[in-house]
Amino acid sequence: PPLRDEREDAYIGATVIVRPYLKSPSSAVFPSWRDASIIKNSNGDYASYSSFEAVNSFGAKLQSHFRITVKKNGSDWIAYSAPEIEEVN
Repeated sequence: PPLRDEREDAYIGATVIVRPYLKSPSSAVFPSWRDASIIKNSNGDYASYSSFEAVNSFGAKLQSHFRITVKKNGSDWIAYSAPEIEEVN
């Protein structure tokens, strides 16, 4: 099988890091990595920006955005800081 695109791998790593910061992590639905903005920086890190849907603390399903920069550390992806998360509606 073909190897995954490193941008896809970085995006999956980013969503794994973002999920615990959500009020209802198990309710989060992230789009395909192809629908996200994933930019490889000159130092090899990846900046990811994407929308997602998740249930908030009141039980309403909302669309939100996240932004995070991740880097490869062995076989894992780590973040420089906590993700920026903003509700859209």
